[in-house]
Amino acid sequence: MNAKKVMLAVLVGVGLTMAQGAVAKPERGGPDAFLLQPRLAEKLGLSDEQKAQIRKIFEDNKTVRDSLGGDRRVHAEQFKALMTSPTFDEAKARAILEGEQSERLEMHIQQLKARHQVLQVLTQEQRDKLQELHQMRAEKRQKGHRHEG
Repeated sequence: MNAKKVMLAVLVGVGLTMAQGAVAKPERGGPDAFLLQPRLAEKLGLSDEQKAQIRKIFEDNKTVRDSLGGDRRVHAEQFKALMTSPTFDEAKARAILEGEQSERLEMHIQQLKARHQVLQVLTQEQRDKLQELHQMRAEKRQKGHRHEG
């Protein structure tokens, strides 16, 4: 994959998170909580219709993520049973791990789908502005790391 595609993927990810923050309630303690700035929708010039579309995308995505999350509890119970068993069953451990990997893959696919859908709601001008905001944030973050010693 070339550098432009990698950069676009990164920008899409951060941009989606920022756009989500502009229209959705922050999840408590979530890793993206710092991105949930109420002024972002204004900076991007999102219309009420765009906000509603983005909100719907994230509500639908949350429903899918929640349905996938049920498997985590099953995996945790399976691991607990495996670890409390008098003998270690490597085949069972592999099967549990493969199930977890499959679940993570599906969650990532759903996240990418949602990001793509949000970007389709934005105009090219809004995507450009989002990229600009992301770049400014990255530069600011990078500048802060240089001063740490």
